[in-house]
Amino acid sequence: MTIAFANLGVSANPDINSATDATSYANSSWTPPTSGLIIVYVAARRAAALDTPTISGNGITWTQIGVTLDASGANHGLSLFGANATGSAAGVTTVDFGGNTQLGCCVSFFHATGVDLTGGVAAAFVQNPRAIGSSTTGSVTLAAVSAADNRPISGWYHVTNEAVTPRANWTELDDLAGATHNRVLETQYRDDAFETTATATWATSDNWGGIAAELKAEVVVPPTPSSSTAIHSIRPVFRGGEPSYEIWLTTDIGVRIAQLTTGTTFQGSKVVNGIGWFGMSMPLSFDINLIKPDRMIQLWRQPSGGAMSLWNVYLLRKWVFSTQGSQEVVTLEGPDKNDFLRRRIVAAFAASAQAAKTDFADDMMKEVVTQSIADGVAPTPTAGTRIWSNLSIQADASVGPTITKSFPFDKLLSGSGSGVLSVLADAAREAGTEVFFSIEPNVVTGSSISFQFRTTINQPGQDVTSRVVFDQQRGNMREPSLEYDYSEEENYIYSAGQGEETARNIQQVYDTERYSASIWNRCEGFADARNQTADNGVREAGRAQLEEGRPRIRASAVPVDTAGTRFGIDWNFGDKVRWRYKNVEFDTIIRAVTISVENKRETIQARLDFEGLVT
Repeated sequence: MTIAFANLGVSANPDINSATDATSYANSSWTPPTSGLIIVYVAARRAAALDTPTISGNGITWTQIGVTLDASGANHGLSLFGANATGSAAGVTTVDFGGNTQLGCCVSFFHATGVDLTGGVAAAFVQNPRAIGSSTTGSVTLAAVSAADNRPISGWYHVTNEAVTPRANWTELDDLAGATHNRVLETQYRDDAFETTATATWATSDNWGGIAAELKAEVVVPPTPSSSTAIHSIRPVFRGGEPSYEIWLTTDIGVRIAQLTTGTTFQGSKVVNGIGWFGMSMPLSFDINLIKPDRMIQLWRQPSGGAMSLWNVYLLRKWVFSTQGSQEVVTLEGPDKNDFLRRRIVAAFAASAQAAKTDFADDMMKEVVTQSIADGVAPTPTAGTRIWSNLSIQADASVGPTITKSFPFDKLLSGSGSGVLSVLADAAREAGTEVFFSIEPNVVTGSSISFQFRTTINQPGQDVTSRVVFDQQRGNMREPSLEYDYSEEENYIYSAGQGEETARNIQQVYDTERYSASIWNRCEGFADARNQTADNGVREAGRAQLEEGRPRIRASAVPVDTAGTRFGIDWNFGDKVRWRYKNVEFDTIIRAVTISVENKRETIQARLDFEGLVT
């Protein structure tokens, strides 16, 4: 299961940031979550040797995970605590130092779902390394991740009162600082991947302490349905080494209705920054009233030697009843959960704050989705039923490039790969940074499901290029092809903004290296950017078309499961891998994966699309 994080305090209650000399510190009464893992970092200072704190309150048990002291005589300290939120109650949380007076205290509260708590709170923290030093950057090294879905967190104490810069690709939770008794508490996490280095950076070289941790992800195995609700409970039996599958039909809020047989064929895909698709055929032997729009299809996959995990969630939008010979058959089809984004437009006029923005590309994506889906903000029409309460938005990371765009009444995403989010992703890529977006299952229980809109930088998965190399000579891919395509190249764009005829705002955007590749190679194009109100926005539209018109290298092959390159174990959708063919070698992101099963045999097709100069 995916681990998701939420800041419980956002530098406000229940967080504590006190400069008062005291033996204990308490927040105001608050209501904790009732499930998942509550994580707390405590930073304090004392004139003498620091005391290790304890935490109490809210009807739950607070477990100390780790403590570190800084390099200044052990009078500054950082502690990490965790608590199972099950059974929590509203009330005050108290941090106590055993009767010894502290010179101020900072406490950061946040929450994690999808964490495995079956072995207790302490076991949920797979590792918690710590370090101290005196420099402008604090660094803690974690051991290699023990499971692919596990995620890292980190907390930092710095004795100079100044702002902290989190590590790239990590999300900052709290940056608590006080004017009295210099102290800073920084907390952050990474929810899109695991990495073995955690850092925080300050302007001033001074003493620091840090504690990082690896959180253990919950592995969810779907329960067996009751005979009264099962359409088919036949689990496919594959050849030796073949994976197992479970396909669940649920209500539109995730309540399981039935487990479907795989029949003889099914296919499910995932696409980076796009909409995947599912289709399957099976005998018609159940109540057709179970089939309704937006019934969800959960596709679970268990590779041989691996754990059962949720591959994707699809939305039922098309079904066909037919007779094949003497047998009645039903075919079920539908897009994946990114289709939620296709169903909304930016319902705002060109000059509005909802439709004209300048921001980090990743933050702008989240803001647009929030205003169109999560909080229903719109000048017209009124919000009404635009709000989907079971969709949350990942916290801003502010790590993408800054861009300017206007997109009145445009779709967030279209099935063809266009729309606001695609335009923003294209603009970010043209500016030198790839930004990826998706809607991901946040909590899956069998009786409910929630989702979160997320963005990632550089790759949506993990970088596995050091150990995953696809090469025909290694026998781990078949049917390779390599295509060089200049047929649709555009390298000199006239981008037209507002105005008419000679008064129209024309911005020229071009790639000198590309159009100079031959004496004939100036390939011009036109971008209609009439909705853009600023010169920079007009140029952004031109740059997006310039990027779209790049000559392309396309490579494809059918991966073959071999030792070291097993799908779902060694690599997965969104990972960055290495690809070799015809003396061409490159690192690339797995931008689409399609799982096909026919006659109980699986085929995995990974799509790799490359856009750039052919070298």
